[in-house]
Amino acid sequence: MVSKAVIIREKVKAVDATIKKMLSEETVLAAMPEHMDATRLRRVLRSVFQENPRLLEANRGSLLSAVMTCAELGLEPGKLGQAYLVPYGGKVMFIPGYKGLISLARNSGLVTSLYANPVYNNDDFACVYGTDGTEGLRHAPNFDDRGSLRLFYAVAHFTGGGSVYEVMTLEDVEKVRDGSDGYKAFKAGKIKDNPWNSSFVQMGRKTLIRRLSNYLPQEVQRAVVYDNAADQGEYYNDATIEGEAEVVEDDQSDDQSDDQADDQTDDQLGPEAEKPAEKKKPAAKKKKTHSNHDNPPEPEEPPPASDGDGLGFGD
Repeated sequence: MVSKAVIIREKVKAVDATIKKMLSEETVLAAMPEHMDATRLRRVLRSVFQENPRLLEANRGSLLSAVMTCAELGLEPGKLGQAYLVPYGGKVMFIPGYKGLISLARNSGLVTSLYANPVYNNDDFACVYGTDGTEGLRHAPNFDDRGSLRLFYAVAHFTGGGSVYEVMTLEDVEKVRDGSDGYKAFKAGKIKDNPWNSSFVQMGRKTLIRRLSNYLPQEVQRAVVYDNAADQGEYYNDATIEGEAEVVEDDQSDDQSDDQADDQTDDQLGPEAEKPAEKKKPAAKKKKTHSNHDNPPEPEEPPPASDGDGLGFGD
């Protein structure tokens, strides 16, 4: 009898062959940022699929579209916290992480720094708005005794000079949380956990960066659109894959070179079996969209956190 692990590896093998073909298309390679390597992305994806086999049971077109979005934005899915692939409602949703939004801003070359922090009652914090030259923020944390959480702020500095910032009270952030479909599902006992419950501070940080998104590069605005849709429990895709999905066969020589590369990068995967071919999916068309809603997204079941920032669906 074939074990469950072998079945999963067979499915990973088949999907990987299709992704390899898709990522080799000239139009796809041209859309990928310089720092994104297609071979490494495939290895990362194989690891993600093995950790969450439910992705392989979802609609194949939505899975390939989510992979295409990762490639176009230059974000690696998984535990590093840049982005997550989450099965939801029979489809795969691409969700940018807190770290991913910061990476998109910095990689654009238009932003020198972007950060968000919580402020506690015993911290020394001042926010001044005006036109007399005194406008700005000042935050001196009291690390000996922070007190209770009070508010959040985010700041972006631009390469051409100048900066923008946003401030939200704890009550404002809690309103965002309470409007999240994922958090509502958690409160109703429909899911085991939710990032708003397990990692509230990081969720607050991401919320503030989202508030800044109208001032940030288009790559960040595009990623925020995915957050907005997921927050409402809706599927969104702007990386359209035309045609029917086809799983193509991968030859053994390519498998051997991939396994060697996996060993060199510590992406340890088990032996992969072959699977018969399905149908092929050509390259994606890219559409530009913008949005600046405040509410961050939530998952059907949130993926594991990584170093406090990799919150996954809606971190």
